[in-house]
Amino acid sequence: MNAGIDLGTTYSVASYVNLEGDVVFVKDNDFDAYTTPSVVFLGANNCLVGQSALNKLKVDPDIRLQWLFKRRLGEDV
Repeated sequence: MNAGIDLGTTYSVASYVNLEGDVVFVKDNDFDAYTTPSVVFLGANNCLVGQSALNKLKVDPDIRLQWLFKRRLGEDV
């Protein structure tokens, strides 16, 4: 299977080529969307990505989210 991810600075999207040769975009069924915010929350016992991470921020504004990580890919931090 061929898969592709567009890791955007603001939104990301994933797709794959199915057995019939058609491009299929991966849908986040929880939020009925094909794109997801490029945001990650790393908790002590869980990891949330995209809209789930943003929703966590609404409930707990003191949490730390990882934003704009695409700009730092490949850096030695």
